[in-house]
Amino acid sequence: MMKKKISIIVPVFNCAQYLKACLDSLINLQAVNELEVEIVVVDDGSTDNSPQICDNYAQKYGNVFVFHTTNQGVSCARNYGLNKSHGDWIMYVDGDDVLRSDSLIVLAKNKFWEYDVLRFGLNEVCFGNVQPFEINFSHNRKDYLRLLVSRRTVLCVWGGIYKRSLIEDNHITFDASIRIGEDWLVLFKLVVSASAFSYVNENLYGYTVNQQSVTRKKIDFVRPDGLIAFNRILEYAADNQIFISSNDIARAQSSLRRNMMKEAILNKSKKIYIETDEQLKKYVPQSLFKDIVYAERIKHKLGFLFYSILDCWYRLFACK
Repeated sequence: MMKKKISIIVPVFNCAQYLKACLDSLINLQAVNELEVEIVVVDDGSTDNSPQICDNYAQKYGNVFVFHTTNQGVSCARNYGLNKSHGDWIMYVDGDDVLRSDSLIVLAKNKFWEYDVLRFGLNEVCFGNVQPFEINFSHNRKDYLRLLVSRRTVLCVWGGIYKRSLIEDNHITFDASIRIGEDWLVLFKLVVSASAFSYVNENLYGYTVNQQSVTRKKIDFVRPDGLIAFNRILEYAADNQIFISSNDIARAQSSLRRNMMKEAILNKSKKIYIETDEQLKKYVPQSLFKDIVYAERIKHKLGFLFYSILDCWYRLFACK
């Protein structure tokens, strides 16, 4: 019997601290007789020790293939990895994350080959501690799309296995011009295009809480990428006759606006604030009333009020 081949695509950029754990988790996946796995690692111009680590694994293991590129971002790295891969099923794993050792066994048990898209849950890994991450999910494609649109589930492409023909037949690629929300847009397109979809309620993916990556830094300019990605999601839904309720749209817009407003407040810069406000008005026409109504937490509702107060202060008194 011909084995089913899975390609695991790993974009890598300056994650040497976590990379060995990532690659070890993929090398040590418990074997399933009918499956063959190739690990396609794309070093996206790393400047730390990541390239050497990647090369060491490629030299040691015959199913690890490493490609070095100039730094162009995770979207380009994933697109490049897909082009270099040969599997009929595709998985994405970030270079600082891991897969549970029995992931392939669980996926095979659930007959992943019968689906175009099969999603699964995740654990958070922080300083060696593993905690289950509570996720909204549905086995039904229509209901899952609602969760995606309204940003009430995981929006990343990792945490799933996808049929290669689904990706290629529908010309689904990552947009390198979008640095925030690129996963969300691609995942939405995949689920929309899938004829067969399901969800495995097991936490197979280990998401590493990288303390360096989550450290907030001041931004130099505003990137409305999440808003752009959402507008493209709405366009794709319309083109494919997927109904999206006004409530789900408003909930997503509230979430996206809050994220940008938070950055503007924390940066304490009139320039950034004014630019943020202009981008919000350009891409997401929405009232303060709706922002507050559709915010899911009390602290988020209060945050919108605080932002509106700062609006007056920045414009009248802030000099920076």
